[in-house]
Amino acid sequence: LGAPDSAFKKYGEVSVTVTELEPTSQDLVAACRALRHANYPSIGDQLDAMYKARQGDTSAIEAIDALITEVKTHYPKPG
Repeated sequence: LGAPDSAFKKYGEVSVTVTELEPTSQDLVAACRALRHANYPSIGDQLDAMYKARQGDTSAIEAIDALITEVKTHYPKPG
């Protein structure tokens, strides 16, 4: 695909502006938020890990922290 000759391209009876196809920064933030939310450990699992850590067993909270870090790395906040 080369650069369009104008801001509009016709496909049959539909005209589409190029800017309508590009996600906005708000779209990217919303997508990032949704992906992170879907991949984070549940609140219940996080609370359970915190309870266990207060009781002296830090293995669960360390696993939760590692997973959260992995999600943040895999789905970085846009820009």
